Amino acid sequence: MWTNYIKVALRALFRNRIYTIINLLGLTLGITVCLLIFLYTRHEFSYNQYIPEADHLYRIVSLEEENGVQTEISSEVSSRFADTFNENLPGIEGVTRLVDGVERIRIDQAEYEEENMYVDPNFPTLFRIPMLEGDPATALEARDGAIITDRLAKKLFGEGSAMGRRFEMNTNEGYMTFMVRGITTAPPSNSTFDYDVLTPFVLLQESLASLLNEGWQVTYSESYARLEPMADIATVEAAVANTLSKLEEFVKATGGEDENDSKSYHFQPVTDIHLALDNPNGWPTETSVNGPLILMIIGFGVLLIACINFTTLAIGRSTTRALEVGVRKVMGAHRTQIMRQFWLEIALLTLVAMILGYGAAELLLPAFSTLAERSIVMAFDWSMLLGGLAIWMLVVFAAGSYPAIVMSGFSPINAIRGHLRVGGKARLRQVLVFIQFSMAVALVAITLIMASQLSFIQQKELGYNGDQVIELEVSNLDSTGAIIADRVQLAFKDDPGVLGVTGISCGFDANFWTGLRWADGAGKIYENVHTNCVRPNFLDVMGIQLTSGRNFDPGSVYDREHALIVNQAMVDYMAWDNPIGQAVPGLKETEVIGVVEDFHFSSLHEEIEPLLLQLSPEVLFRQGIGASSPNWFTVQSVLIRLAGDDIAGTLRRLEAAWPDLAPEYGFDVDFVDDQVDGMYREEQRWSTIVRLASFFTIVIAALGLLGLATLEVTQRTKEIGIRKALGAESGHIVLLLTRQITLLVLAGTVVAWPFAWFTMQRWLENFAYRVELSPLLLFAATLIAVAVAWLTVGVLAWRAANNNPVLSLRHE
Repeated sequence: MWTNYIKVALRALFRNRIYTIINLLGLTLGITVCLLIFLYTRHEFSYNQYIPEADHLYRIVSLEEENGVQTEISSEVSSRFADTFNENLPGIEGVTRLVDGVERIRIDQAEYEEENMYVDPNFPTLFRIPMLEGDPATALEARDGAIITDRLAKKLFGEGSAMGRRFEMNTNEGYMTFMVRGITTAPPSNSTFDYDVLTPFVLLQESLASLLNEGWQVTYSESYARLEPMADIATVEAAVANTLSKLEEFVKATGGEDENDSKSYHFQPVTDIHLALDNPNGWPTETSVNGPLILMIIGFGVLLIACINFTTLAIGRSTTRALEVGVRKVMGAHRTQIMRQFWLEIALLTLVAMILGYGAAELLLPAFSTLAERSIVMAFDWSMLLGGLAIWMLVVFAAGSYPAIVMSGFSPINAIRGHLRVGGKARLRQVLVFIQFSMAVALVAITLIMASQLSFIQQKELGYNGDQVIELEVSNLDSTGAIIADRVQLAFKDDPGVLGVTGISCGFDANFWTGLRWADGAGKIYENVHTNCVRPNFLDVMGIQLTSGRNFDPGSVYDREHALIVNQAMVDYMAWDNPIGQAVPGLKETEVIGVVEDFHFSSLHEEIEPLLLQLSPEVLFRQGIGASSPNWFTVQSVLIRLAGDDIAGTLRRLEAAWPDLAPEYGFDVDFVDDQVDGMYREEQRWSTIVRLASFFTIVIAALGLLGLATLEVTQRTKEIGIRKALGAESGHIVLLLTRQITLLVLAGTVVAWPFAWFTMQRWLENFAYRVELSPLLLFAATLIAVAVAWLTVGVLAWRAANNNPVLSLRHE
């Protein structure tokens, strides 16, 4: 019996080739998009699950409240946290610290930039990292000990064991020699911990000791705790809070001056660091969970449109299939047998589409991985097989329900006589087309609005001129950076290709410059104030305008030790009528010498916040205030403004001179405007993904319209011939055949416009500076959808309208 079902199904599919090809193309596109999105979301939700016993590993986050209102949450906590809770706290196996960054490695005159993490000696055991060689418990106990990955070992030392071999790495105090005391496998792509080198945390701690009084208010490292298997997380958090409340120093450092302030610590599962469905208190994550969820909705939406195509075409073909159903029933077929026949047809068609979809997804995966900025692989494991089975069953059910359930119930007498009214006078088909183009118009509108915001970002005046400015990192916590900036300035003072050289402590690729928090003598807390150490000519090189006061004097010792330049947001924050000559409350021995126009030192996601510029960290550091990052203490980046005539030639001259000017640093150039664009890489990526989804949606919807138009023209061929014979013009016939589709597309805007408006209003709320939503963009999306519908249906309608009416009247 089933053999007969398969033969009939194949015969029906081959007999109606146009119908089969259109459905196959639509389903294949929908399945391909859905599979790619399934692979992406599976990868996103799998972060850190490779760590053995990952459910016992937590990141410690701090939550600050003022008068019961959350004011700040951070994954960086005091390095003293580990010292305090590594000893005898019930439920905690251990606490470890880490600070990551890119460091230069030197061996045999060759230099490389590699990801390094400063970690405590217990990091390898608490994270259960797989050691290929060496003892994880002792590899980092020596100051010169290092654990490297197998891929770096091969890069540095070639084949053979790297154990006991030595290399140099540029630390905060210059190049230091390390010995390889352990080799591990490289972290997988779904890891939030990206490293090739692990070095002792004590080195970083010692280099900062002269700059930092490591109290509880100083935060520059992350801390991770592994709980014992039977430990209760709520009990551990309560024990931590109880211990901290007994530390007098902690109380003084975290709001003891203001009884309305409080700080608490919480344990975030390490598997939730990348993203989390349940993110209490706004715990920091690497990416928002909204992205994968929205992408899943888009993927299933595209697949739904493909299923709608199948259903609408099935409705269109129902009059021809009705005769088949009637004959089968007259010959004794039961309804269940006819249902099996229809289910089998869609199952076979979907199976072929699944095979083609898997193949297309495999071919497109490299490009999709590049677009998503993820290393996604198609592994045929249980989740992949079950996911594919779920998609297949979903398509079979969604696309096959109408023909299997409705068409199998046709009355045999009415079917044979042709007295059927299918789809409720075609209303079901109209509803389905309406749904398709509602989704299409909404996605096109969202794409246009995203593009408008990204264009606004690119054209927005930032308050400084970053064009043709390059940045070279020279990150040491000493005066090296300032010295290198002066060397470059002196060496290229007569070079026409170099217009200016300056330096800053935090580059423009930092989304926020260093944040400050301090209290004045009256106990008032000041926060959300940012700072940067700069060279005296910083404003001139970057084209930042002074509105009052003066610039820094390069030769003034007073300016180096006391002077501040602030932005207008700082003036407003302090409510100064005359800021020049003012001292910042709580920062004694400081004087405001100038005010600059507000400029965007962070991304357009954020309002411009108060800013302090100074020549030396001494201006602020001697006040004992807390900073959110240690990188602001000295000049970390050299900025060079290039002339536009011969940028390539100037870069070659700079590169040739760089080994003499900065022998400890490689010539790694970043353009400031590229760094600024990088702040919006996530938005650009999502805009591209939504644009592609819109394209696929329109293509699949157009395929459905093509199939419907083909059936419509075929069924109305005789009518078209009669109308032509009676004198109807071709334009009138085209309008007759396209009018209904046009009305359905226009009707779709009733749903599409409010959805797109609401969705984009929420998205734009992420930007402090944004475009105003314009109805013109919604009109443009509708026109695009109408144009696609007209091109799809209109071509067939025009051909039918211009056929010889004699041939049309002979059609049946």
